[in-house]
Amino acid sequence: MCLGICLMILATATIFPLTTKAVVGMPLTFYWARTFGGTGADAATSTQSTSDGGFIVGGTSNANIWLVKLDSKGNVEWQKTYGWGGVFSLRQTADGGYVVAAGPILRLDASGNIVWEKTYSGYSALSVEQTSDGGFITAGDTRTLTSGSGMLLRTNSSGDVIWQKTFLMNNGFPPSFWSVRQLSDGGFVAAGQTKSFGNGDIDAWVLRLDAAGNLMWDKSYGGLDSDLAFSIDMTSDGGFVVAGQSRSFSGGFMDAWVFKIDPAGSVVWQKAYGGRGPGAFSVALSVQSTPDSGFVVAGYTSGFGAGLNDAWVFKLDSLGNPIWQRTFGGAGYDLAQSVAQASNGGFIVAGYMEVQPVISHNSGALVLRLAPDGNIPHCHIMGQSTPVATDTNATVTILSGAGLNATSTATITNATATNISVQSNLQCISPAI
Repeated sequence: MCLGICLMILATATIFPLTTKAVVGMPLTFYWARTFGGTGADAATSTQSTSDGGFIVGGTSNANIWLVKLDSKGNVEWQKTYGWGGVFSLRQTADGGYVVAAGPILRLDASGNIVWEKTYSGYSALSVEQTSDGGFITAGDTRTLTSGSGMLLRTNSSGDVIWQKTFLMNNGFPPSFWSVRQLSDGGFVAAGQTKSFGNGDIDAWVLRLDAAGNLMWDKSYGGLDSDLAFSIDMTSDGGFVVAGQSRSFSGGFMDAWVFKIDPAGSVVWQKAYGGRGPGAFSVALSVQSTPDSGFVVAGYTSGFGAGLNDAWVFKLDSLGNPIWQRTFGGAGYDLAQSVAQASNGGFIVAGYMEVQPVISHNSGALVLRLAPDGNIPHCHIMGQSTPVATDTNATVTILSGAGLNATSTATITNATATNISVQSNLQCISPAI
């Protein structure tokens, strides 16, 4: 993934007169782009709307786990670091606090103070969400120099293990789960990658478990080359949408890849998105279903935009056809790693921008507040993209790699929450028109 590979800020902010008036009794919505830091390696890797109308953003700042709470305009309310590492995934909890997957799992209150932090016998948590009983489901992997496995681990509200399942490697490539969601029936669906089973080199991997962690089905998806899944979400009809990357079906070097499957894991449609020039690469790192039965996707592309690669956000209809597409960035390497629906419409996006690509590899965390059409009016770092959407024909392989029960010791760690003041740089802001 892209945690810690951090790269850009443009120093000049473009601010336009706020001539639009809010409807009486209704707050005015602003769309904006901000960067944070930039003197070292800073990146935003996960984001979500919060219950107060603002946003929580997690990532890494100078190699430390970093969280920043923003108001609706992107102004900093608080920001803290929690020791070495970076955020892979975060969610607001029912009590207004937060849970963070950063290798260890951190439980925070609404002000970012540590409630508890735990590690689990070599397990690295890459995705987390709160379960309906107030506990947590996490997905990730465990690795040593000679072995590794994908793992799903469920805890209670205090972080104590309820159950955990491992899926062992074969062929020397440890499987990983990058994304997990709880379903309405109390079970779970997870997405990642495997080389142990499937059709080609590395295949996308999706599995479904019941509430007790028993395997209902697992399937791999791919062609003869490398195909990976980084993000999964539920669809309005009870199925799932998966986003990742594909070299098997790419028109360039690599394409973003999105496919929809039904509740049993059978493919409904699958498409690759990207440029068609030699060496062009595009990757989808995050996907979320939208209320109109479509999908919003975030990642990066070298096929379009202003720089070596740009942060990339695009909207799909229910059949995977592009509705709109935007790039964001400058002359260097820029990326969008997380996208989520904003509570009052539009989207919030987290990623990074390279600060001075000719001089250094320093990066600033990038946070975008987008309109429902992906726009930030008059924003100088925004561009358009016109990628080709191509139907793909991945082979679906039914697997039989039943998860093994595992036993991990939950260890309480003593991370310290440190207040910091990473500089915020406004790139552009515009009121809703």
